[in-house]
Amino acid sequence: MANFKLIIKSFNKENKGIIFVRYTHRCSVCYISTGRRISLKDWDERNQHVRQGYKGHTMFNIFLDKFSQRVQDIIHDALGNEKAPSVAYVKERFHSKNENIRKQVKQLDFLSYAEEFLKNSRVNKKASTLQSYKGTIKCFQEFQQYSKEQITWDSFSLDFYDCFKRYYIEVKGCSNNTFGNKIKTLKTILNDAVERGYQVNLTFRNKKFKALSEEVDNIYLDENELKKIMQLDLSNNKKLDRIRDLFIVGCYTGLRFSDFSEIKPENNKNGCINIRTIKTNQVV
Repeated sequence: MANFKLIIKSFNKENKGIIFVRYTHRCSVCYISTGRRISLKDWDERNQHVRQGYKGHTMFNIFLDKFSQRVQDIIHDALGNEKAPSVAYVKERFHSKNENIRKQVKQLDFLSYAEEFLKNSRVNKKASTLQSYKGTIKCFQEFQQYSKEQITWDSFSLDFYDCFKRYYIEVKGCSNNTFGNKIKTLKTILNDAVERGYQVNLTFRNKKFKALSEEVDNIYLDENELKKIMQLDLSNNKKLDRIRDLFIVGCYTGLRFSDFSEIKPENNKNGCINIRTIKTNQVV
């Protein structure tokens, strides 16, 4: 009788073990490594899944389901062709298929992949999101030039995170929040690469590899300052006159620039501005 389950063994110094598929057939056993590590406290043995409290559990469990399905497909294929799904047969077929998958994937380097990711995102992402992706890619290009070391798929260790943080905050003088946005976008790109079969250093999913954020002091104009701007005579410069008017509309409505700069007469309904916002696609 053939059966398999996911088990954890080969623990490292951080007490995280590798998840293996343990396949048993007629008293013979083999172990097929998923290459992913998890601690026992984050593992639900009964349901064979990562617990919901683990950050990134959804993507992790999707990966495990797909990995397990590949093993099951080999077993079912053998039975369908009246072959014995022996331990040796299943393991050999799995590694053979895995090698074929790796050969079929066009392995781009990280920055080239990031550029392709940006191109593909133009289909379903907003302009502001694309601009954020573009800025992140440029930032890592500059960091690669600064560090004089190529960023590879194996680069994303905690040491890399610390070096990039020092560069972005201390050398470039940027805030924790903008650094956090770069890390957030980086994780989006790397998760996409993992799903497409790239061999990425998964340390980027470590809780210490995090997108920093902090509260900031928001600078604003008071009523008297706004009145001074409103009363300023700009009749000799129609462009500045329009920009000033739009700025005042933005101050009093709280709309983003992308929204208040697109207000048209038809958005005025019964003395109120009704507009569908670009970023959230909500009517306000």
